[in-house]
Amino acid sequence: MPQVSRFFGIVIKMYYNDHQPPHFHAEYNEFIAEIGIDTFEVLQGELPRRVMGLVLEWAAIHREELRETGTVLVFMSQSNPLPHWSRPMHRVTAIHVVSGFVVEILFSDGLRKVIDLEPYLGTGVAAPLLDEGYFREVRIESGGGIAWPNGFDFCPNYLYEHVPAREIML
Repeated sequence: MPQVSRFFGIVIKMYYNDHQPPHFHAEYNEFIAEIGIDTFEVLQGELPRRVMGLVLEWAAIHREELRETGTVLVFMSQSNPLPHWSRPMHRVTAIHVVSGFVVEILFSDGLRKVIDLEPYLGTGVAAPLLDEGYFREVRIESGGGIAWPNGFDFCPNYLYEHVPAREIML
């Protein structure tokens, strides 16, 4: 089962060819829960209260990505039992904080983007990132995304496909 994200010891996964309604699986130690993407209702299982709060906060931030992934997985299971279709997984290979909350990112295919991440920061787990010193602690994850020590992360495909590049004045 593909891992969608990992933070604070919590692993988020989604299955290909899984049952309806669209949902994701959250695992933490011996606890496992299935959570609906549209309602965030626990469909099955349980998580400790604190962990559930973190998972729901993460899910709210990533709701559109979860819906997109869930739709793709349902489409694949209904129309193509052998998944020949695939989306490229982009990887961040270099990151540099330009100034404030603006970063320059180099992707594995050579695309270079300068993006302002400030609009994505400020609440919940992302609140500490509004401290510029802490923001500079950004690192590349083994999966090719970017993350900070508190577990807040960005999917490389989201950065590649959805976060607009910023014009640079030379």
